[in-house]
Amino acid sequence: MKDSCGALLYTVVNGKVGLVLGFENGHWMPFKGCREKHETIEAAAIREIYEETGGYLTLKTINLALCYESARKNYYIGCAYVSRHVIETYNENVSRFRGCFAEKSCLRFFPLDQPMKYHHIVESVLKVYRPFLELMQRLIDYKGMICDQIPMKFMMSLERKKRSCPHLKT
Repeated sequence: MKDSCGALLYTVVNGKVGLVLGFENGHWMPFKGCREKHETIEAAAIREIYEETGGYLTLKTINLALCYESARKNYYIGCAYVSRHVIETYNENVSRFRGCFAEKSCLRFFPLDQPMKYHHIVESVLKVYRPFLELMQRLIDYKGMICDQIPMKFMMSLERKKRSCPHLKT
């Protein structure tokens, strides 16, 4: 069974927390792809984000707290903050990022509080990460904070879920 690794990216625009998804093959998708044999799941996730954005977006680390399996793949999907400027800069320059090798033709911000029917992969991942993203929104609303770090308590609860995945390969 193949391993698919990546991340659901999020940012804050005008005080609203939301998802950053890329347009690919007619769908708004997260950033993910298959792990190569020599790679750790984290390295694969970082590489896939880099490749799907044509080399524009490089993350240093991703906590792949979510793992689940389908009939064909094991999925390892993290949640990572990116600057809101990533969307505009990427869309303005997508043709320059490694020529035509960028898999995502454009990026878009989807506010978390705006009802939307997402692709089934996004829906599956969002079920796990929605409480965290809603917590970020409450912190912004309550304290005017803009957070780019995951609170330790929440991350520890996700780590417990991760350890319970019997097929997890690091």
